[in-house]
Amino acid sequence: MNLLLFLLMFLALGGQLALSITEESILSGRWDITEQGRANADSILPLTFYFHHKNMDSMEQTLLDVSTPGNPNYGKHLSRQEVHDMFGPLDGSEDAVKKVLSDIGIPESNMKSMPYGHFLRVSAPISLWESLFSTEFSVFLLSGTRGDLPFIRAKKYTLPESLADHVKSVLDIVQMPGPQKMTQAKKRQYSVNMESSKRLNSNALKLTDD
Repeated sequence: MNLLLFLLMFLALGGQLALSITEESILSGRWDITEQGRANADSILPLTFYFHHKNMDSMEQTLLDVSTPGNPNYGKHLSRQEVHDMFGPLDGSEDAVKKVLSDIGIPESNMKSMPYGHFLRVSAPISLWESLFSTEFSVFLLSGTRGDLPFIRAKKYTLPESLADHVKSVLDIVQMPGPQKMTQAKKRQYSVNMESSKRLNSNALKLTDD
């Protein structure tokens, strides 16, 4: 995929997820996810920091220009390096984030800059993440035809001021995995629960009418 198109799509997603410095999980209606309890504070959890980018106000127009027949820039697709130079992370953001993380005890050897510096992948104990983001991590189970798959997430987190000017979103904290296919047993149980809920609602309405 063209890198410019990828960044535009990801930014649209990021704009929906990170409307403020606080992000929350969307768990309502997720029959397939159950919370099991607090995660081990000593467990190592990798997270991905996605930086604010420069010139975002002109990215969409640039994409349209190179994709619209008749436009003087039609077909003049940008190279990866040109995209990075025009729309890459704000200057100094990666160094600033690394300093904040180093100050709370995360060694730089645990920080991996992704290609072209759009992301920073960092591994640290859950206890450090909980302190930094004012949150609590839990173990969840994702149920489906592939069995019960455990994963670690938080229900919400707050991006501290020391990071908010540089980081748009931190991935793998509140973003839930996509659903699996429902097993036949789960389908039957789901149908039973729905019918039971309907009967309870119907009885409640009858009592109200009486």
